[in-house]
Parts: sequence; C-alpha cells; structure tokens
Amino acid sequence: MQQEGFKPDVVTVAAVLPVCSELRDIKQGKEINCYALKNLFLPNVSLVTSLICTQSAVFQSILSDCLTGWLERSNVKA
Repeated sequence: MQQEGFKPDVVTVAAVLPVCSELRDIKQGKEINCYALKNLFLPNVSLVTSLICTQSAVFQSILSDCLTGWLERSNVKA
C-alpha cells in the first residue's frame, strides 16, 4: 500500500489489527502499533480497542503455549 504511494489511515490500521491477532503475529502487531503512534492516530476509540484485542489474543496464545509446555515437562495428567 505504501509502496504505491498510499498512506494507511486510522480505519485501515484498525482493520488490519484483528488479522494480526488471528495469525498471532506479535512482530507485525508491534509494527502497526508503532505506526499508529508515529502518525498520531491515538487516541482513537476503535484503534485502541483493536490494539487491546490484538495484544490480549497474542498474550493468551503465549500463555497457553507456556502452560502446555509446563504440563508436558512435569508429567501432570489432566
């Protein structure tokens, strides 16, 4: 998009964030967060909500992976 000369607006950024949470793409989510900060898109209610949802989804994935690894290592049977 930017290579073609178009700059994403608040709506575009807010629409892309849920995709990052679905893909559990932490790096891309952080890059979009930084882009929003640099371009003064915050505070915007829909963008902040998307950021919170993205971060919570990624955190849940990381926590789930950690707990699964812990269960496998400790021979706990559920």
